[in-house]
Amino acid sequence: MFGKKCTLCGGKLVDNKCVECGLDNTKTDKYYKLNQSSCDGEPLTHVHENPEGKKAKIQYHMPAKPGEKKQKKTGKVLPIVIVLIILLANVGPFLGKMASGFVNQFSDIETDISSFTGGGRDDGSPDYEKEGKYDYVERNLKTGTSSYDDTLSQGYYEVGSQIPEGSYSISLADGAGYFEVDDHDNGIYIWENFSAETTYEDAITQANDVRLYEGALLKIDGNVQLQVTSDSAAPSENQQMTANPLTETVLLKENAEAGVDFAPGVYDIKAISGNGGIDLFVPGYTGEGSGGDEYPTDNIGLAADNSYNGQTIKNVVIPKGTRLELRYVEVECTPSAVIAGEDYMKYYEQHYR
Repeated sequence: MFGKKCTLCGGKLVDNKCVECGLDNTKTDKYYKLNQSSCDGEPLTHVHENPEGKKAKIQYHMPAKPGEKKQKKTGKVLPIVIVLIILLANVGPFLGKMASGFVNQFSDIETDISSFTGGGRDDGSPDYEKEGKYDYVERNLKTGTSSYDDTLSQGYYEVGSQIPEGSYSISLADGAGYFEVDDHDNGIYIWENFSAETTYEDAITQANDVRLYEGALLKIDGNVQLQVTSDSAAPSENQQMTANPLTETVLLKENAEAGVDFAPGVYDIKAISGNGGIDLFVPGYTGEGSGGDEYPTDNIGLAADNSYNGQTIKNVVIPKGTRLELRYVEVECTPSAVIAGEDYMKYYEQHYR
């Protein structure tokens, strides 16, 4: 015969006390009623009378829905949730900015590399308008009715004197090398690798709408010939080329200084022996970035065998006090046929700021 069980949980009783929940089952149902209330049968809003006969506060009793469980206390969880929300509100935007910064930085680097090398051009011809090369230009490009058509090799060419202002097409005629436009006044900087070799991903053979403003400097580097043409060139009325006052050719086999070992001026420099180049150290620089008082000039590559480096570079401006350091070459300095003027320092002040 089965013994009595706990009226609360159905557990085993020992001395009328449940071994499972501890309920004293000697109490009568008068005191222990499961899932019942003294308010059962009363309206939801009613008044309890206290023993003294005074009315107590109105109490509202909302019956539980079938199957509804009592909610757990949230006293410890709520502060944690609030702290997390505060942290996310303050740290979230910072992390978002960091992530956005990394993405933007990578995008900027990718854009700079693309515009610098010319990569990513399916047809091999750049569109400088779309690439934003002319975004900072504030003045209109002069257009004329003159035609310009010349084949240029390694050297320096000033726009307005050696080349008229205008919009040009540049095409590869022979060899391989580099083409550069430095226009500080208008914020135009273009660099291209010209080559017919398909192994060079950044190489091009044609560039159109190359806008050359008066005062810009066009540089060509390497063993390359470039065809430069325009149908709307506008020759300058202010700048005219003049004959070079120098006539003596100078042979240099070691380092030399202009004004001491040879006359300052504008020269075409040709390698007659070796394969290396020359470095120019021009004094008088007062800007930033060179680490001293010398202008940050270019490293000029020259080769007597006219291999990868060109054999001759034209229109090299050499002011007084400039040091020439030879790298594995002997050179011959021949005065350029025509020059833009004899203020040689002004050339560096304008183009190498």
